[in-house]
Amino acid sequence: MRNLNKKVICSAGIIALILLSPSMTFAKGHSGKSGKHGQSGQSGHHGKSGNSGHNGKSGKSGNWGGGNGDNLGESCTPCKGGLSAILLRNDGPSVTVSIKSGKDGGSGKSGKHGKHGGSGKSGKHGKHGNSGKSGNWGNNSFSKYVESGDTFTYSTNGKMNNNIYINGAYLHTSCSKPLNAGMKIGDFTLVSATSARTGDVLCTLPDAPQPNETGSVCGVVYNDLNNNGTQDNGEEGTRGIVVSVLDANGNTKTAKTRITGSYCVEDVATGDAKVTVKESTLPPKANLTAGDNPSDVVVKANVRNDAGKDGYTFPDNPVDETGKVCGVVFLDTNANNKFDRGDELLDNVTVNVKNNNGDNIASGTTASGKYCIANVPAGKAIVDVDEDTLPENSGQVVGEDPSSVTVKAGEDNWAGKDGYGKPDVAPKTGKVCGVVFLDTNANNKFDRGDELLDNVTVNVKNNNGDTIASGTTASGKYCISNVPAGKAIVDVDEGTLPENSGQVVGEDPSSVTVKAGEDNWAGKDGYGKPDVTPKTGKVCGIVFHDVNKNGKKDANEEGATGILIKILAASGNEVKGETATGGNYCISNVPEGSVEVTVVESTLPDGANLTVGTNPTHITVVPNKQNNAGEDGYAGNCTCDCSLCQGGTK
Repeated sequence: MRNLNKKVICSAGIIALILLSPSMTFAKGHSGKSGKHGQSGQSGHHGKSGNSGHNGKSGKSGNWGGGNGDNLGESCTPCKGGLSAILLRNDGPSVTVSIKSGKDGGSGKSGKHGKHGGSGKSGKHGKHGNSGKSGNWGNNSFSKYVESGDTFTYSTNGKMNNNIYINGAYLHTSCSKPLNAGMKIGDFTLVSATSARTGDVLCTLPDAPQPNETGSVCGVVYNDLNNNGTQDNGEEGTRGIVVSVLDANGNTKTAKTRITGSYCVEDVATGDAKVTVKESTLPPKANLTAGDNPSDVVVKANVRNDAGKDGYTFPDNPVDETGKVCGVVFLDTNANNKFDRGDELLDNVTVNVKNNNGDNIASGTTASGKYCIANVPAGKAIVDVDEDTLPENSGQVVGEDPSSVTVKAGEDNWAGKDGYGKPDVAPKTGKVCGVVFLDTNANNKFDRGDELLDNVTVNVKNNNGDTIASGTTASGKYCISNVPAGKAIVDVDEGTLPENSGQVVGEDPSSVTVKAGEDNWAGKDGYGKPDVTPKTGKVCGIVFHDVNKNGKKDANEEGATGILIKILAASGNEVKGETATGGNYCISNVPEGSVEVTVVESTLPDGANLTVGTNPTHITVVPNKQNNAGEDGYAGNCTCDCSLCQGGTK
């Protein structure tokens, strides 16, 4: 026989505490073939006064049978789920208790957010809340200040949601997870609970299972560059550092810091824990500048527990500013110009990585078609497959060689796939095609009425400037054969163009990537027709009276009329003009290019002094445009008979 002095709640729908008399005894039912040691029936039913659990149905070793005919009213159950009320005890410090309930938005039949978000009147799901982003919590939220050691009740009008959070600690209220009186939820103990379905309550069982009481411990390890004990902007986390946590049960768990320096050690038992940054995994001579190592943290269940930030300086170990460059080299055995099953991955192909000056900074060879070249400095790099190590006469059909890649430190940087045509099936050359024309209507585009030029020579060159193929236009078109696959330069021979024609469409020379077996388009090159191409522009400016000598033109300061302006072109040609009323001038037919604009000061009144602008001034004339020569301001000395003086005398 065994005495039980337990708190149970056995009234339907309300929470109460009942102290059972020590004189009440219960016989522990024997384990039948599949029985539970006898249920606690009235007057000894199911177990015959507790002698043995012969009538138990499915228990392994039985709870406690009813004994000696004692009648306790409705039976208690280990778990009924569908809770409508819970009685909790605050085992932590006095605190304002906040309880929220919900299912993260509910799971309605349709609609992204649903009409009622996560929960309805009694914490049920909203009608249409698939995602619940705007309805995470039910209407039955709770907030109350509770002294340490006091109990308090949280109840709902009907069944509460399956998920509730008590000051951030999680409790699942259905029977799919352990649910017994006496279980811990953060700083709180579940004393009892009432089921909305049946009115049954949870029993406090001698062997009540407890949920897995663990939390995570998270923090940051970073490089404190300025040694000020604070992680400032630009101070990055340190990757790959091992952090261990010794929990309250004496177990140790570890994690490595991510690229941001952050870490999270999961499934740490609740209670006091010690967090240690393994300094052997830090760079040599690392010095701790922020945080404590080791440090202590009190782990709470089901939450992220902050271990803080640990800052270090690494005076003798600069950050590794290199990364890897990786890619694939293959033979396109089925000649379909793409990488697919059956293509041959090439071994022992040399791949060089170069800087922008063309200097080799790292190299590697392929194995099963793959390469990953280490110690490449961060920044832009050029990846160059050594063609001498490829199968003879194979031409590139996939990718581009050489190619460029931006290397990020500490990462595998993808340079792509380079595919080459199998020598016995792949074409090795292609064609380069384009158009050369005269822009007869001077609208800087190719359209109907433009003249297609014949007999213009077009040369195709390699990167060294050597001519590798040539052709001439017929009806403005050219298509040059036998150009080796790869990069090429297309150069129109200007000596075969109409005299004095200038390019107005396209770019010459231009580059093109030649694909073997294809017509590769080099674009259109258009040239201005000599008799209509504009070669001159206008030069405009102003000469004015700077009456108050303040170096700028004010509203009441008039222009100087009849002042001679000379414009000298680079060719030696000179164009002249005079200022009109208001001091403005605009001189046409000025040759394109650099010119010198001069205000002829001998045509100014005596004693005039330059206060604004420069004389002469230099500008570049754009054909068929109005080009601004600026302002030139002059002031008189007021001792002469000149119109540039205000209030002056003879």
